[in-house]
Amino acid sequence: MLVAAQVGLCTWILMGAALLVETLDHMRSMNAGFDRDHVVTFTVDTSLRGYKPEQCRALSKALLEKTNALPAVAAAGLASRALMRGTGVKTTYGAAGRASARPIS
Repeated sequence: MLVAAQVGLCTWILMGAALLVETLDHMRSMNAGFDRDHVVTFTVDTSLRGYKPEQCRALSKALLEKTNALPAVAAAGLASRALMRGTGVKTTYGAAGRASARPIS
């Protein structure tokens, strides 16, 4: 009886996993409503430079204005939370000779 219950439970778990994989594959191939190949995202960590909240707002406003002014940019926006990035190029840029991230405490 225990073996039968384990086989039944494992069958349900495998079916659930298969449905999850199928759903994720379907979501990946869905039309997102925009051209995913021409979207750029980046994150700015102002705490590395010790910015105050008003400096952060000024930097955000300046970045948004300069980005919107670029000739190849159709639209630009800001978000307080980072997007789920998925796969792609993920690179951290920083000044030469300086650490690009705070040490983990």
